[in-house]
Amino acid sequence: MNDEEARKIKELQSAENEAAEKYVALRHQFDKEQQAGMKQVNDALHAKYGSELDRLMREHNAANDALRAEQERIKVAEANPPWPVGTQVFEWFKHQSGAFVNPPWTASKRTGVVEIVTPESKFPSNLRWRRPRVGDVIVRLPKADGSPSMAFDRFGGYGTKWLPEGVDPNQEKQQ
Repeated sequence: MNDEEARKIKELQSAENEAAEKYVALRHQFDKEQQAGMKQVNDALHAKYGSELDRLMREHNAANDALRAEQERIKVAEANPPWPVGTQVFEWFKHQSGAFVNPPWTASKRTGVVEIVTPESKFPSNLRWRRPRVGDVIVRLPKADGSPSMAFDRFGGYGTKWLPEGVDPNQEKQQ
C-alpha cells in the first residue's frame, strides 16, 4: 500500500468513525425520548384504566378462588373410601412367585390411617407425578413414633391390600 492509499484509508476510517458517533448519539437521544413518551403514555393509560383493572382483577381472583374451593369441597365430599376416614389399616401383600402359596395373602408390618386428600393435606415437596389430587383416598403412613408423616400409599396397588384389623383377605376367598 502506498502513501496515497494509506492516507485515503485513514480519511475513510475517520469519516466512518465520525458517522458512527453521530448515529449513536442520535439513536441514544431517540431511545431516550421514546422511553419518555412511552412512560407518559403508560402513566396516562394507568391513570385512566388502572384502578378499574385492579378492581376487576381482584374480582376475578375472588371468583376463581371461590370456584376452586367449591370444586375441591365437592371432590372431598364425593370421595368414597372403602373404610371410614381415620380407620387404622394394615397392609397385606400377595405372593408373586409362580408357585401355589397357601395362604396367598400375607400381612406385612406396615400400618396406616385412611385419609381423604384435602387442600390442606401435606406432602413432600419433591412429589410431582405421584402427588395425589384433592378427593383421592390414601393411607397415611406413620412416623417411627406413631405420629402421621407426609408419606402415604394408595389403595389398590398391584399385589397389595390395605385392610382394617380383623379382616383377613384369605378368609374372604373361602366364603
